[in-house]
Amino acid sequence: MRKDNIGIVEDEPQVADLYKTAFTVLGMSISFIAGDGLEAVKAFEESDPKPQIVIMDHRMPIMTGVAAMKEMLKLNSETKYIIVSADSSIRKEAIEAGALMFLEKPIQLKQLIDCVEDLRQ
Repeated sequence: MRKDNIGIVEDEPQVADLYKTAFTVLGMSISFIAGDGLEAVKAFEESDPKPQIVIMDHRMPIMTGVAAMKEMLKLNSETKYIIVSADSSIRKEAIEAGALMFLEKPIQLKQLIDCVEDLRQ
């Protein structure tokens, strides 16, 4: 696993592009971008090195973010997860499943960047 390597899982392309741009400007490498949970698990399996941090939307087609995170944690337990969702009712489930942070949408980009910076330590 390489430091400063990030995975982005977000089904809204404009949001994924915003995250990619922001973290690239900050000097981080983008390991993969996936538009749904199943695609994320496949991209995670194929990524080498594994991302240090994955920003994971929850409400997505095919597989939810929490379900995808559980599968990804089985593959590599060192990756850190930030779950981002408008559904605050899944906060407890997300944290219990292994997310280190939960952010409720809508979020400010600075808030997400601060969380990633905290996890990079």
